[in-house]
Amino acid sequence: MAEREQIDALVRALDDDPDPLHLDMTPAVQALGEIGIDAVPALAAPLESPSADTRLRAQRALEAIVLRRHGFAPGRGFPDERSEQDAREELARIGYD
Repeated sequence: MAEREQIDALVRALDDDPDPLHLDMTPAVQALGEIGIDAVPALAAPLESPSADTRLRAQRALEAIVLRRHGFAPGRGFPDERSEQDAREELARIGYD
């Protein structure tokens, strides 16, 4: 389990140092995605932020968590079609189209 202090620090840094080509991605977004399910509760507040950029980055972190839970690896994709379908279904259950 990731330490709460680490997760809280990453959430505070959610908007820091965005990738110039992908403004929705920051080092904190990627790190939270790698931490996984332990980071989900800490994303509740940023998902309701008045800042559209903050909400989008929190959304990207949540997406990364769900995708990784189903075996997604950046640069490689999903291990199989069933894993991708499971990830899509989970995202749909939490409100993604």
